[in-house]
Amino acid sequence: MKDTNLESLNAWETNAEFWDNQMGNESNSFHRDIVRPQTEELLEINSNDLVLDIACGNGNFSERMAEQGAQVVGFDYSPKMIEFAKIRRADVLDKVIFNVCDATNYEQLTNLQQEKPFTKAVANMAIMDISDIEPLFKAVFDMLCENGIFVFATHHPCFTYPNKDYFTSCVHKGVAIEKGGDSSEKITLMHKKSRHGETTIKNLKKGGLTMPRCARVKSFDSMYHIMVRSISDTPLFKCSADKDMYLRLIKKYKGIFLFNVYAFCIMDTHAHIIIDCNGADISKIMHGINQCYAQYFNYKYHRHGHLFQDRFKSKIVYDDRNALTLSAYIHTNPDDIKGYSDKWEKYRYSSMGIILGLWKDDFNIVDRSFILDYFGKDVLLARKKYYEFVKHYNGQQPEDDVEFANERSQYRSERVPLVRNARPEIIVDFVSSYIKEDKLLIHIKYIRDAGDLKPLCAFMMRGLCDMKQKDICKVIGNITQSHAAKLCLNGFRLINEKAEYRNLVNDFLSRKAS
Repeated sequence: MKDTNLESLNAWETNAEFWDNQMGNESNSFHRDIVRPQTEELLEINSNDLVLDIACGNGNFSERMAEQGAQVVGFDYSPKMIEFAKIRRADVLDKVIFNVCDATNYEQLTNLQQEKPFTKAVANMAIMDISDIEPLFKAVFDMLCENGIFVFATHHPCFTYPNKDYFTSCVHKGVAIEKGGDSSEKITLMHKKSRHGETTIKNLKKGGLTMPRCARVKSFDSMYHIMVRSISDTPLFKCSADKDMYLRLIKKYKGIFLFNVYAFCIMDTHAHIIIDCNGADISKIMHGINQCYAQYFNYKYHRHGHLFQDRFKSKIVYDDRNALTLSAYIHTNPDDIKGYSDKWEKYRYSSMGIILGLWKDDFNIVDRSFILDYFGKDVLLARKKYYEFVKHYNGQQPEDDVEFANERSQYRSERVPLVRNARPEIIVDFVSSYIKEDKLLIHIKYIRDAGDLKPLCAFMMRGLCDMKQKDICKVIGNITQSHAAKLCLNGFRLINEKAEYRNLVNDFLSRKAS
């Protein structure tokens, strides 16, 4: 363990300047947009706090906590890193004390104790680089006040991989920096510790292992830019009927999950959509749409196997400007199609013509007001302004990579998403009362008298209770998952086709809100 600890120190000392340059004054996008917001939410920093910043690096987060009113004691194992921290954070040294300390040494850690106990402790993306965490956890426990808070963020052991924010282009060689034409000076990658033993990114890559994909960043109140693409040798949509089917499936699942669509463009090999989940799970939405479409496509064209290129791409839309810019990017996608250069509004499988009022939304899936409201209450004038806005963005990429290499944190606006925490028994009670049928009939397998009760309940449980088919089976009883899926679909059809059920969902939500 001692050798590993010394090796870690040497690596960080060697990499200190490089890391300081990478993090800068404001840290990198991963820390700013993913780690920091969640950490701050959990810490709830206030002016009465004395905070221990573990493995503080060049002091980015120490300074941020000091600006929020806290007194901070930051430490790092690397003396060079602490030197950089003191230089960069010179303006807040009256509120931040920087120390060199070994996180594996209990005595050194407890020497950081101040006149009063720490109220909080934080370790941002550092635990996985400490060879022995037991002394650290014991020391933190001993130094925190009663009801003190310890927040740490770390890599999931399955999802650690090098990226452009952390390493340079020579990472494939197992080094962070390579200086000189003859590669005489190399700075090796830091070791990572996991339950499977100590290894390096270099070894993982040379061993031919494929790193698992990253967990999708999701939030119940988020808006997403979605992109789906076919595998390389197959068009995703071979004809207009295929594109119609995909839009029809969007309509179907929009009815089930009650999400909103603000923009879309269906091309031959891929599709872009801006979806406001409205409290639903984006994975469930897109899994349902894409699975149904793949089944349709394979049956129609007598093929087997995967249709979509990996899983769908998703990027959280993080502000209003980003939403509008993305809509412009999506609507200019047909530019390469013959006859549609600078005439994107004429492309029938884009929402631009719908938003501009050039034709009817045949599938009734686009919320046109979301975009137009940004350009004024006068609809005609707003349409003109939006058209000019899209023209302005012709040929430009959105400020973020459309391939979604990095996912940002969630966008919180004045939208009030649906909270999908309705209890199934409440759903059953409401529906049975609404359609005047005995609620006990829902549990009887072979009975026609249940009529519309089962499908309506199944449909509402799917959308408003965030339940899977197997969960619906448990509530209703004596049915299979495929039967539950059919009930949901029948419920969707009943609500859309029968006038007496048209307001069922809205009436339930109104009653729930009151």
